[in-house]
Amino acid sequence: MATLAITRPTLTKVTGNIGAEVEGIQLSGDLPQETIDWISDALVENKVLFFRDQTCNREEQVAFGARFGELEVHPFAKFLGAFNTTDDDPYIIVIKSEPGNRNRGTDVWHSDVTWRTE
Repeated sequence: MATLAITRPTLTKVTGNIGAEVEGIQLSGDLPQETIDWISDALVENKVLFFRDQTCNREEQVAFGARFGELEVHPFAKFLGAFNTTDDDPYIIVIKSEPGNRNRGTDVWHSDVTWRTE
């Protein structure tokens, strides 16, 4: 009889106050709801999660985000020259800095919408 080895994700704190690195989860797959719940709980507890060495394409990134609720296009995305959205994936914002570009994406990296009243 074959046995299925289940790998549990690991969580390593990055600092004493905020952030943790997650290992053992490939975000490009069809994750069970139990894993989504685990990620959600870890995010609430740590505020920021790092998933290194992922191979997600754009569609998989959007699908992963949608598992946590309805997605929306960032309200300032079209006004910020450092942010580039694609017509195919308006939910994905690319933040980048290129040599010679005075409008650095890292100058406006803080892109949450905690200021909103809704």
